[in-house]
Amino acid sequence: MNRSFFFHTLSFLILLGTSGMTYGLLSQEAEKREGRRKKASLLESIRKSRREKSFEGVSTVKTNVHGTEYITRMEIYRSGTDRQIHLLDLQGGKTRPRHGSRRMGGGMASLFQPGSFRRARLQNPNDIAKNYQILLGEEVFVGGRRGQSIRIIPRSDDRPAYLLVSDKENSFPLQFAVMGSKGEVAYEKKFDSIRFLSGEYRGRKHRKRVDQPRWGSITQEKISFDQNPTFGFPVWIPKVLPVGFSLTDSMRMNINTGPIKMEVVYSIYSDGIALFSLLQFSNENPVWKMMKTFFPASKKGEGIFTRKVSLGIGSAFILEMNGTVVVLAGNIWAEALQKTAESLKPYMGDPS
Repeated sequence: MNRSFFFHTLSFLILLGTSGMTYGLLSQEAEKREGRRKKASLLESIRKSRREKSFEGVSTVKTNVHGTEYITRMEIYRSGTDRQIHLLDLQGGKTRPRHGSRRMGGGMASLFQPGSFRRARLQNPNDIAKNYQILLGEEVFVGGRRGQSIRIIPRSDDRPAYLLVSDKENSFPLQFAVMGSKGEVAYEKKFDSIRFLSGEYRGRKHRKRVDQPRWGSITQEKISFDQNPTFGFPVWIPKVLPVGFSLTDSMRMNINTGPIKMEVVYSIYSDGIALFSLLQFSNENPVWKMMKTFFPASKKGEGIFTRKVSLGIGSAFILEMNGTVVVLAGNIWAEALQKTAESLKPYMGDPS
C-alpha cells in the first residue's frame, strides 16, 4: 500500500507540475497578446489624433542625406477642411508669400521616391505591435506641451527604428524621428510650438474631375492579382518579402499628358510602418528612354539593366527586363530590398 501510495503521489505531482508549466506558458502567451493589444491601442490613438486634431503651430523638419542636413521650418494651420502650410526662410528669417501654393518635388523624380515613402506613417498599429518592440520612455516637453516618448524598435535589423513623442493630453504626435542604419537621426519632424483648436479636422477637399487641367489626365483603379487582371506589358511580382511585410494595396494608373501616354502598375507593401513600393511601366515610354541616358551604360553581356539608388532613409532598385521597367523604392535597407528584387517572377494572369 505504501508503494501504491508513493506512485499515486508521484503521478499527481508530475501531473500538477506539467499542468502548471502548460498554464504558465499559456499565461505568458496571453500576457504577450494583451501587451501587444494595449500597445496597438496606444498607436491607434496617436494615429487617430494625428488625422483628426485641429491645430496651428510651427514645426522644424530635418533630413540627413549622405551626411548633409537639410532643415525646413514651416507654419501649419488646419481646421475643418482647411489646411495651410507656409514655408519659412531660415537664412533670412523671412516668411515666404502666403498667397498661392508651393509644390515640393514631384514629376518623374517622385517615381524613385514616392511621396508616401519619404517618411513613415502609422499604417497598421496591430502589425507594428507584432513586428516591433514598443518601449515607453520618460516624459518630455516638446513645443511647450508635455509628451510621452515612445521608441519603436524593429524585431528584424533590416529596417529603421523610430522615435515618437505623443501629447500626454490628446495623443497628438509632437515629434517623429526615423533612425538611420548607424543609429543617426535620418529624418525628424518636431513642433517648436503648437496650439490645439476646437473642432475636428476633416481633411482637405479634393478638386472635382472638371477642375483637372485640360492638358492631361491621370486615372487610377484598384486591382487585385487574385482576379487575374491583364496588362499592356509584362508585370512582375516578388516571391520573397522582408519579414513581416505584406501587400496592402495595388492599383493601375493611366497617365495621358499630351505626348506622354503610359500605363503604370503600382503596389504597396508594409509591415505596419515601414513601406516599399513596386512600380512598373513599359520600357517603351519616351520619358524612361530619356532618363536612362543619365545612367552609366550597362556592361556588355550584363543582361538585365540594374541600378541602385540611395534615398537617405532607405533605398531603391531600378531594373529593366523583358520590356518592363521595375522600380522598388522604400524605407528599408538595401540588402533586404535587393533580396526582394532578385525574387521577382513574371505575373501570369488568366490569358482568357
